[in-house]
Amino acid sequence: MAGLSEGGNEPPGSLKASNVCKMVDDDGLFRHRAVIKFLVKEEKSAAEIHLRLQRAYGDVCMGASSVRRWVKHFEDGNTSIQDEPRSGRPRTASTERNKERADEFWDAFWFNFLYLDRP
Repeated sequence: MAGLSEGGNEPPGSLKASNVCKMVDDDGLFRHRAVIKFLVKEEKSAAEIHLRLQRAYGDVCMGASSVRRWVKHFEDGNTSIQDEPRSGRPRTASTERNKERADEFWDAFWFNFLYLDRP
């Protein structure tokens, strides 16, 4: 864990949560959820699980609030480590239909600009 506590007053090997966690890719999240599920079965607390994830994965670990949410998920009897689809705004707006609509818009815009808006 060298380097995680550099520049601060923390003892060597200590973790500073605000500086440690960064975005985790989907594959990494899947692995983290498997670890969380295992540690929940061992009756570890969310705080301890998060600390162990930080120690194991360093800069690329799941945030504390996400760990708490997954701990509750497994404690409530859920067994799936897949993230369930949610309602609301999608993660991205880049769908094939949206790309087609954008192309149609720009085609119409340039046609109007080049041919119809001239005096």
